[in-house]
Amino acid sequence: MRRWILVFGVLVANEAFAQEEYVDRALETHPQLGLIESRAKVAEVSADAMTRWPDPQVTLGYWPGMFRVEVMQMIPWPTKVLGPAEEARLRAQVERAQTDVFARELRRDVELLTLELWEIQERKKWLAELTQILEGVLSAVSARVEVGQAKASSLHQIGLQISKLRNEVQALGARENGVSARMAALLGDDYPKRYSAPDTLPAPRSVQDPKTYTAQLASHPELLKIAAQKAEIAQAMESAGAQGMPDFSVGYEYEHGPHTEMPHMVMVGFSIPIWRGTYRAAEDVATARRVAADAEERVFTQKASGMIYAKLVAINESAREIELYNSELVPQAEAAFESSVADFEQDGSVTALLLAQRDLVELKLKLIELKARHQSAWIELKEWAPELHQGNEP
Repeated sequence: MRRWILVFGVLVANEAFAQEEYVDRALETHPQLGLIESRAKVAEVSADAMTRWPDPQVTLGYWPGMFRVEVMQMIPWPTKVLGPAEEARLRAQVERAQTDVFARELRRDVELLTLELWEIQERKKWLAELTQILEGVLSAVSARVEVGQAKASSLHQIGLQISKLRNEVQALGARENGVSARMAALLGDDYPKRYSAPDTLPAPRSVQDPKTYTAQLASHPELLKIAAQKAEIAQAMESAGAQGMPDFSVGYEYEHGPHTEMPHMVMVGFSIPIWRGTYRAAEDVATARRVAADAEERVFTQKASGMIYAKLVAINESAREIELYNSELVPQAEAAFESSVADFEQDGSVTALLLAQRDLVELKLKLIELKARHQSAWIELKEWAPELHQGNEP
């Protein structure tokens, strides 16, 4: 279902919330994925071009009374031809492994933007409700001021609070425009456009066994990409070693002349690799790349393990705080605010009302922030724990 709203004075579509649809559209249209696939295609095509043997060479000779034909075929050491082609094919696999890495990051970015939209819209909705309540109080105070039952300063204090709340709502609207622009960039949509957020978030829950998530690292796309890189490097080492192996040649020569006694000749030749230093240099390059890949794997594993534990701590702590705010702090603040409103209706005192309103705003907005932080930690945990993509998430 589509609704129409104003953004910067322009009527734009506000789409009904469909997070998976947003993710699917991003995965279908983002140009980075097309670029990765193009690079993989280039590697595959270059592999086909490399799988080629040298062309045979024909030499013709003539001088008065004599004619000679020579046909020669060079036969390189097989790995010299097949090795670089296999490297290119493995390079294509590395590029395609990058697709899964980027797709995971893209999903994370779309989900985090959707969550940010939820937080903004929840804040706007609640602040609008509170503003409406204070506007009613403002009307009552105005009536009391007219008959001398309240001071004009009370009227100004409440008016100030209403202005501050309205400014906060407008600031949130500007922030929402920025988030929508970033979402449009990910989905390939034209801006201005607004995107909907979920009405509610999944119920908070804590994590008891961190090993459930750290054990999943082995199947992470980044490690699979590094494994593909290692396979390509291993092939490069084999190809570099093959440069020190001899090439062969076979040929046939026919000679015709008045003094030719043996007109037919079969020839076999081979090269003598003497530039060992140059060949070893290529092997050293491949060895250095292997060391770098091993280091990259260790760095990623260490970083990912740390991130998983950090996100689990954030999940558990935010779940604890959400429970505290839901069960104690916010209900107490709401009760205090309701009592202050009742007291105001009896004696016209606004001091306690404004203090209660301040506490309620602070605690309510903090609760919204905690809910967003909790869900954000789950979303970011999915980037490191692959099995969460199979539905094992809150």
